[in-house]
Amino acid sequence: EHDIFCDGRILKVTANLSLLLTRLRTPDSSQLLWIDAICINQNDLGERSQRVSHMGKIYKNAEVMLMWLGDRRTYTGHAVP
Repeated sequence: EHDIFCDGRILKVTANLSLLLTRLRTPDSSQLLWIDAICINQNDLGERSQRVSHMGKIYKNAEVMLMWLGDRRTYTGHAVP
């Protein structure tokens, strides 16, 4: 786990998510992101089910959608459109 600072508090995230945020972050701007692992309590089945039912609307209204497969590896390097 890695610690990140988000909305005034510290959150624990996976190493892979921490790497993504490091890659996306720019020191001179802010970004609004929907990250399933943060926005949905993965340990609460009721909340997870409720949020998943809204995913179509969330993605439909997104300006940009990014699917992070992890750092570039042999098997992910060709996954770019």
